[in-house]
Amino acid sequence: MHSWDCLGAIAIIEAAGGRVNKFFVGDALLKGNRVVAGGPAVYQQLDSLSG
Repeated sequence: MHSWDCLGAIAIIEAAGGRVNKFFVGDALLKGNRVVAGGPAVYQQLDSLSG
């Protein structure tokens, strides 16, 4: 996913108390990266499922 597709959603999720993976690893701002997001109770499980 590219940054322009998800930056607003990442901000909203984090403001609501959710967790999001470290999207800005490497060259993600320009080339994109995977996004994993969820509530605190399920985030670890989602992250492990996504590889």
